[in-house]
Amino acid sequence: MLSTGAWWVHDCEANQFAVWQTSGKRVPYAANVGAAKVSTAFVAGVYQDNGANYSSYWTSAWLTWKAPYLRKRIRQLHMEGSGNVDLYYGRDFTSSTSLFKEDVFNFATTTTTFGGTGTFGGTGLYGDAGTIGEGRAYTMGVARAWCFELRLPSTDQRARRKRNGS
Repeated sequence: MLSTGAWWVHDCEANQFAVWQTSGKRVPYAANVGAAKVSTAFVAGVYQDNGANYSSYWTSAWLTWKAPYLRKRIRQLHMEGSGNVDLYYGRDFTSSTSLFKEDVFNFATTTTTFGGTGTFGGTGLYGDAGTIGEGRAYTMGVARAWCFELRLPSTDQRARRKRNGS
C-alpha cells in the first residue's frame, strides 16, 4: 500500500507504479506507457504527475442522517478553513457532483505588528488578522441523501478567475 501522508485524493496520470530501493531508501516510481516516461512519484513540493498538473479533492460519505427514506432540506452549510477550494454537492446517490460555489474561503488577510508600533501596547492593531475564513452555502435544496466535495480549482480555472477579477 502506498501512503502519501495526505488526506486529499490525487488523480494520477501514470498507470504503472513500482517501488525501487536506492541507497537504502524505498522510492516510488511511476510510468505512463503512452508517453514512454518514468518519473519519481510523490515528491514533496511537486504538483505534477508525469508533467501534467493533478487535481486534488475531498469527498464526504453519503449523508442520510439515519433516514434514507425521508427528504431533507439543506438550508445552510457552514465551513471554516483557508485556501482556494470549490464546493460541489451530490444528491440521492448520483454518480457525479455539481458545482455549487466557487472559492468558498475567499477572504484577504493583512499582517500587522504584534503589539502595535512603538512601545508594547502602542498604536496599531494587536496581533494579526485570522488566517481561517468562513464559508457558507445557502438553500441547497431537498434530497434523501447528500454528499459534499471540496476541489482544488484547476490551473485554467484560476487563470480565468484572475482575468475576471473574482
